Amino acid sequence: MTREKFALLQQEYDYIVVAVGTHVPRRLQFPGNEKVLAALDFLKKAKSDAPLPVGKEVVVIGAGNVGCDVACEAYRLGAEKVTLVDIQKPLAFGKEKVAAEALGAQFRWPVLTKEVTDAGLVTASGELIPAQTVIISIGDVPALSFLPESVETVTVGGAAWIATDKAHVTSDSRIL
Repeated sequence: MTREKFALLQQEYDYIVVAVGTHVPRRLQFPGNEKVLAALDFLKKAKSDAPLPVGKEVVVIGAGNVGCDVACEAYRLGAEKVTLVDIQKPLAFGKEKVAAEALGAQFRWPVLTKEVTDAGLVTASGELIPAQTVIISIGDVPALSFLPESVETVTVGGAAWIATDKAHVTSDSRIL
């Protein structure tokens, strides 16, 4: 969606409901973040006809349920060791966590990422966790660049979200 296409919708319809979901991977800023794969991109590629080689050691930043899915796929693609790191006690639960643990995934917390190098993930304490592949799984945010300037947003957790009232009306009463 672009601003131009959205403007055409505004001309054609009295009201527009915006339900874009969250499809932009949340990223962290640290040296080497360009070497890090986004979880959903990795999972899509893992199920394709040409999955990415992962190497023997994989680190997953973010130990929630999607991180556990990433760990399981990494094992399926040949990883021998997968370490999930998080800044807090992992939020993973249920079948995803059980499946990752059954394959041997290790959960470590609290771990802050200082940088990612060709050798792996370096923690804030200076420890190197060896990895040929580092994948980030800390959630996704909405892409809202198509919205007209009349729609107010709020920044929460470093991401822009649509501001609405209790009835879910935006600052533009024709956009819900």
